[in-house]
Amino acid sequence: VYEKRNDIPIYTLLVPNVITPDEHPENNFFRILYGGVSINQAQLNVTFKVYNRWGNLVFSKESYEGDWSGDNVEAGVYYYELLMQGEILCKGWVKVVK
Repeated sequence: VYEKRNDIPIYTLLVPNVITPDEHPENNFFRILYGGVSINQAQLNVTFKVYNRWGNLVFSKESYEGDWSGDNVEAGVYYYELLMQGEILCKGWVKVVK
């Protein structure tokens, strides 16, 4: 009997649900971890978009580097889309606390 084996790596995607601009240094930015490392270290091409509760785009960046701090928005809940090239589309929410 011939068996073919394909190993498929599985990585954990850690996405914050709260950021606190200017409050706590470790939580100032919307930083994404992929497989335990930052998306920069993983060399992933990520498109990141943030929408307010009315669906208006408040932030957008291709080749996102984990540098959105929410300083351009009021405190509140926002919705995001992360498109990781060749990987996955991830949608969720993040609370900005000021």
